[in-house]
Amino acid sequence: MLSCKQYTRYLHKSEITPLKWYEKVLMHLHYKTCKLCRNYTKENDWLNHYLSHKISDFQNLNEEEIEQYKKELLQKLNL
Repeated sequence: MLSCKQYTRYLHKSEITPLKWYEKVLMHLHYKTCKLCRNYTKENDWLNHYLSHKISDFQNLNEEEIEQYKKELLQKLNL
């Protein structure tokens, strides 16, 4: 059985490269038994979806608009 840490590694690895069949099986078993990892996976999927839309929005912006957006984001994050 995978630990949650191993599960998240496989989850992020699967976003980059295809997993081997046994990695998929191990992930599936862990996913079915761990509520925390199910929630993490849902949040990660949502975040990836959100960011993919934001990236397409940024492709149409010029440098000044991107810098302005960064400043606004940092202000919202209080950094």
